[in-house]
Amino acid sequence: MNLPPIPQDRPGSASRFKGVKKHKKKWAAQIMISSEGGLVCLGTFDSEEEAGIMYARARSKYPLEEPKPCPLDLSEVPMNLAPIPSDRPGSASRFKGVYKRGKKWRAEISIPSEGGDFFLGTFDSEEEAGIMFARARYKYPVEGRDYSSQTKPCPLDLSEVPMSLPPIPSDRPGSASRFKGVCKNKKNWKASIRIPSEGGLVHLGTFESEEEAGIMYARARDKYPVGGPSL
Repeated sequence: MNLPPIPQDRPGSASRFKGVKKHKKKWAAQIMISSEGGLVCLGTFDSEEEAGIMYARARSKYPLEEPKPCPLDLSEVPMNLAPIPSDRPGSASRFKGVYKRGKKWRAEISIPSEGGDFFLGTFDSEEEAGIMFARARYKYPVEGRDYSSQTKPCPLDLSEVPMSLPPIPSDRPGSASRFKGVCKNKKNWKASIRIPSEGGLVHLGTFESEEEAGIMYARARDKYPVGGPSL
């Protein structure tokens, strides 16, 4: 068959084609087929194109399966949990449990008590996938780890506020943080904001990085602009 190789959509990949990777001086082709038990090695080839064609032929016979709905009951879990920042340097996503798949973002989680790995869904945005993982982790926390400070929902509804707002620089000389509304809390960073209409000081969450805390404050300030002295 003369199917053309399928172009790679992952930036920085070692190959131009999907399902292909460098193996010493050769090129190896492999494919993930759930019905066949998972990862299947398709062979090793002299050229990148040959390996790419083999993957394309296999994918033609075994097309990608349609995503299944989330198998976990998260109906009682808050919808507005913040994504959990990734702690893996060089990760393809900023958030835990999230990875890129074509032009979409997938979320998955490992829950040994429920039988292993669970696919949580495919989403248009990285943030949506991160929120889904955070909701699943909220209900099924990792044994020996406390995610409560990261997964406690922000009390403000910021669903319509952009996720990518830049932190607001602090104008207080000698401040512990470079950004407004942010303070150090042991090894983490806390974000809080004063909103008189919401009862005064509102805690926005605890984050692993100063930037994430700053972004949360900026999003809250975008929705609740200063009506008087700010933090």
